[in-house]
Order: sequence, then structure tokens, then C-alpha cells
Amino acid sequence: MDKFRLGRFTPSLLLALGSALFCNTSAAENLIETYQLAIKNDPAWASKKAKFLGDREGVNQAFGGLLPQASLSFRYAEQEYEGASLDTSEIFNDSDVSACNEGIDTIGGLGPGDTVTGSDLINASRCFNLLTDLNNLSTTSSTQSYTVEQMGVTVTQPLFRMDRWYKYRGAQKLENSAQADLAYAQQDLIIRTAEAYFGVLKAQEELRIAKTEEKSLKTQLIEIKNRYKLGLVRDTELFEVQASFDLARAIRIKAEGEVDNLKETIRLMTRQTTVLVNPLPEDIPVELPKPLDVEDWEEFAKRNNYQVVAAQFAVDGAATTKREKRAGHMPTVDLYFDYTDRDVGGGFTPSSKTQTIGINVNVPLYAGGITSSQEKQAKYQHEESKSNLILARRNAIMETRQYHRRVSTDVATVKANLRAVKSNNSAYQSIKNGYESGLRLLTDLLASQSRVYQARKELTTSRYDYILNTLRLKQAAGILSPKDLEVLNSWLDNPTPNTVSTRESNTALDIEEIDGIKLNRERGPVPLEAEKKPGHKSLYDAFKAWQGETDKPEN
Repeated sequence: MDKFRLGRFTPSLLLALGSALFCNTSAAENLIETYQLAIKNDPAWASKKAKFLGDREGVNQAFGGLLPQASLSFRYAEQEYEGASLDTSEIFNDSDVSACNEGIDTIGGLGPGDTVTGSDLINASRCFNLLTDLNNLSTTSSTQSYTVEQMGVTVTQPLFRMDRWYKYRGAQKLENSAQADLAYAQQDLIIRTAEAYFGVLKAQEELRIAKTEEKSLKTQLIEIKNRYKLGLVRDTELFEVQASFDLARAIRIKAEGEVDNLKETIRLMTRQTTVLVNPLPEDIPVELPKPLDVEDWEEFAKRNNYQVVAAQFAVDGAATTKREKRAGHMPTVDLYFDYTDRDVGGGFTPSSKTQTIGINVNVPLYAGGITSSQEKQAKYQHEESKSNLILARRNAIMETRQYHRRVSTDVATVKANLRAVKSNNSAYQSIKNGYESGLRLLTDLLASQSRVYQARKELTTSRYDYILNTLRLKQAAGILSPKDLEVLNSWLDNPTPNTVSTRESNTALDIEEIDGIKLNRERGPVPLEAEKKPGHKSLYDAFKAWQGETDKPEN
């Protein structure tokens, strides 16, 4: 996994369905609009994006350790010197000093045979007297103050820093791992959006069935009461219909509350006060997983599951971190330049300007065992990451197998429930005719009618289970993308006319952006190209398109 392959996602979907079409004050009416509003307003998704952007700064910080480091310093100070001094103002005057100097110069300049005059001796003796007086003088303390201004520039360029190099390489691996985590978070947002949207649709469908059942029983109850007043039915029949009606009413009330509760989930994700959903038609394509062999899906999961991809890069990053800590035992070499300008206003230290350029070699000898301990810690963390990778692979395979079986079961369940609805409808009509003819009891009629509505509920549940389990299967295999929501959105009745469908115009499988975040920062965004709105196609058509792209040779 030297190259981070985060394919299948359609970054164009996150850009083309822009803010020009939707705003926070408008209510979403279809699945794509709901997803777009969730992209903007879901706090969990916003948290994941912020975490990724924060984590990726580790790459810039690690790379900065390989670049030159420059610093500018300035220092200003007031300094004082306090010391002892002699007060010579009383014994030294200009005439005494001049006479002393004249006598010493004359005597020092005499040659062999020269004679010393009396005035010269007098002048020389005056020097002796001055020295005697000076020796007898007492010392006094004095203080001198002056200012110091110092400016310096230091530039350091690392030449040999293996620890910093490995840290930079490890940060790159961890950035790739964070990108995989972000992609998985986007898949999770797709799943949560679909669960919330179709959860409301399912609840509304069950509410509609409950209302229909309640209405039918209410009609029967009125009829039974009228017949009871005429003495045509027994008390038992009236009580049975009344009990069935009361139960249906309770189910209807509960269904209404469930609709409101599920709408709250969409409100949380989209910040919309009004929640509108388009119904799902009866003729949706329900197909077995393609490819049908579960082993093919397992291979997809091993290569493409984003949790596996993130764990693999985490292993690579941990291995690099282990090398980084081991490099703490190696010497370091830096090239440095230092310039200092020191200006002293007075005192005993003169002003100066110095320039220094050289190489600094540092050989670590002993750091209290910290470096060795850090190396051991990194080794254990590497082992932990390898175990996490094994766990991620096993979980991906397990989830793939589970959802593959569930989807296959859902397909069979939908077909069985379709037959159950038809057969229960036929049985109800037959029992109803028998009841009207006096051949069947009212209890049989009510039980048959209840089975009809129960079969319809089971059919509704199985259809939505098929949709969500298919999305979860594709997530486990690592091939779920916003394009799957486009397919589902095309199934909905009366979709919003201004919904735009987009696709990638290139054949690359690398994600360029996720919700405006550039992942491969060295390249530009993926060009966009509009596409006609798809019809009712299979959920696996998006997978077929992706599989066709994977078969193409890379440039």
C-alpha cells in the first residue's frame, strides 16, 4: 500500500450538489438533499473533519524539523560597575607632575661622564615624595553605569538527523491512515443518512397500514353495533371487534410517535425543523449480491475496507516510529551560522561584531536510559498496530460474510413476503365470504384480517432491511460511495426536479477531495461533468461501474 488508493468515492457529488441548490432554511425532500444537508450540519461528521485536519498538521510539523531554523535575538541592558578608587585630587597638580616628569627624563637621558644638576635632583625627589603621598592615601568606592545593546542572528540547517527523517516519513503514513479513517467516516455518514431517511419511510408506511387497519375495524365495529342493536349478533362478537379496534388504535398511536421520533434523527443531522421524505415505490429492484460468491466480497474487503486500509498504514507508521526512536542513538550533524553585534555604551568591555559559521556534531552517550525505553515503547506499539490490523481484517471479513448472508436472506424474504401478502389477501376474501354466508366465525375473519396487515408490515420491513443491509455489505467491502445514494434517490417517487447527478470524468481511483478537503494536495481537484438522472437501476450498478474502472490500466 505504497500508494493510498481511496477510490470509489465521488468527490464531485460533494461539490456539485452545492449550497446554491440548498440552504439551511429549506427542507430536504429527497435522499440526496438530506445527505447534502447532513454534510453541512451533522456534528459527528464535522468533528471527524476537524480531527483529520488537525492530525494532518503533524506532517507539516515533522517536515519543518528538516528545514533550516532561524532566530533573531535582541538584548538591551543597563549595567553598573562598583569598585575601589584613590582620591588624588589633593596631592597631584599639574606643576608637580610636570617637574617629576622633567627630572625623570633628564636623569634617564644622562650618559657616561655627565653630571646631575641640583635642580634635576630636586625634581626627581619630588616624584619620590608624590609616590610616598600616594601610598598613604585611602581608597574610596565608586560606581559606573553604562548601557549594552546586543543583536544576534542564528541559522541552523540539519545535515544528518535520521530521527527527524523517520519522524517525517512516519507522519506521512499516519496521514494516509487518517485519510482512510475520514473516508470510513464518510461511509458511516452515508449509512446513518440512509438509516434515518428510510427509517422515517418505514415508520410512515407502518403508520399508513395501521391507519388502514384501524379504519377497516372501525367500519366493522359500527356495522356490528348496528346489528347488535337489532339483536342479530351476540355480545361476544361485539366485544371481539371492539377489542381488535382498540388494539389497532393503540398500534396507530404508537406508529405516529415512532414517525416523530425518527424524524428527530434527521433533524439532528440536518438542523431542519421540517422533515419531508418521498415514498418508495413497490417496483424497486431486489437482487442477490453481485458477484454472488462471498469469497469475491471477502477479497474486496481485504483490499478496500477503509478500516483495514487505516490499520495497514498505522502499522507502517508504527514501524517508522520504531526506526525514529532507534535513531536517537545516532550522532547528529548541523550546519550553523551565528552573527552578533554588541554595542557597549561605556565601561570596561569594548563593543564588538562577530560572525561564526561551522558544523556542530553531537554524539549522544547516555540519557538516563530514556532513548532505550522509547525504543522499546515504539516496538510494543508496533506489535499493537499489527494486532489491530489482524483484528480489522477479521472484522471486515466477518461483517462481509454476515451482510452477504443477510442480503441473500432479505431477497428471499421479500419474495416470500410478497407471496404471503397475496395468499393472505386471498384467504381473507375467502373467509369473509364464508363469514357472510354463515360458514365462518367472526373470530376467523378478524384473525385473517390481522394476518393481512401483518404480512404487509413484514413486506415493508424486509424491503428496507434489504436496502440498508446492501449498503452495509458494500461498506464492509469498502465499495460504498455517495453514488449509491444517487441510485437510491432515483427509486423514490416524485424526486425534486432540480436534483443534479454527477460522476467522475476520470478513471483514477484515488480520492481527491472529501467534502472540500483536498487529500492528495499535490494535485488539483477532479473535473466535474453533469450526467442525466438515472432511472430505476440496481444497487449493484454503481459497483459494476467501479469494477469496470478497476479493470482499466492505470496511467
